[in-house]
Amino acid sequence: MKISKAMWFTLFLLAFALIEFFILLYDLTHPFRNEFKLANYETTISQRAVTAFPFSFETSFLYFMNYETDNVAKGILYGAVPNIYAENRKLMLANTETAKQLAAIEQDENIAAIDTADARIAIVIDDMGISSKHTNEILSLRLPLTLSYLPYGNVNKEMVASAISQGYETMAHIPMMPHSKQDLAPITLSPDMSEEEITEKLTTMLERFDGVDIKGINNHMGSLFTEDEKAMTAVMKVLKDKNLYFLDSRTTKNSVGKWMAEDNGIKSIARDVFLDNEDDYEYIMKQLNEAQKIAVKKGFAVAIGHPKTHTYEAIRDWAATLDRAHTQLVFLSELVK
Repeated sequence: MKISKAMWFTLFLLAFALIEFFILLYDLTHPFRNEFKLANYETTISQRAVTAFPFSFETSFLYFMNYETDNVAKGILYGAVPNIYAENRKLMLANTETAKQLAAIEQDENIAAIDTADARIAIVIDDMGISSKHTNEILSLRLPLTLSYLPYGNVNKEMVASAISQGYETMAHIPMMPHSKQDLAPITLSPDMSEEEITEKLTTMLERFDGVDIKGINNHMGSLFTEDEKAMTAVMKVLKDKNLYFLDSRTTKNSVGKWMAEDNGIKSIARDVFLDNEDDYEYIMKQLNEAQKIAVKKGFAVAIGHPKTHTYEAIRDWAATLDRAHTQLVFLSELVK
């Protein structure tokens, strides 16, 4: 009997379906185990040479890569390294001879024993100077806070100078264009402006504080502006000329602010926690504790709040219970050094 091509094809499909059926049946009767336990594992990595060939990234991806590698580096620097050193130090101190050697090294090299519990937190209060009541509440705290003053309204350099005389660090809170163009400041930096316009308007805002020792700036709003490399480059040129640091408020995850600052030789740092996205005392206390957890994990944290009564009350109560032996409240300039 002669078998047609159609019959061969049908037999092939039936054979294929039969194989698939047996595979499925086997999988159902022999399920994979998703959980296992590994008691111990040891490995030795031998020395090797690695050749890295030239490659390039798109600029947008480069900033993302820098952000991620920075987080890894901070985790190593502020987490793994202190823990490894502290554990090795304990082992060395257990032996009299090595303890003597360690003491000599630390004395000669001026190396202090690393206390992994030490953590530093900088709290920045934005939008200062607009409401006299809320501004005075924050000033009454008498804590090492960094106050960021808006460059419009009734804000003036005498007001900022008064805060400095009371022991506070001050900044300029510069309005920058958000994606949602509502409630804009009288002067708001926009990526649509030319470099000359950005330079002129930023300089005008900073001139409001001429003669007053402001340490840096951070962005007010700015989710659109801080994503624009060209616009941020113009800002960095002004900051470099005036020797001011830049705090990236990170109102957008796509901000290039911190990286543009570093590329232009500007001291910079980025916000870790917003304290009062919800104007609620319990929420703000939770955010302050979150900032402390971050600081313990990586050595420092930057929190941004606003002059609100609940924020004032939460910071007052939280600071009263702070273990100063292990957590320090510091000015922002101490972290951007």
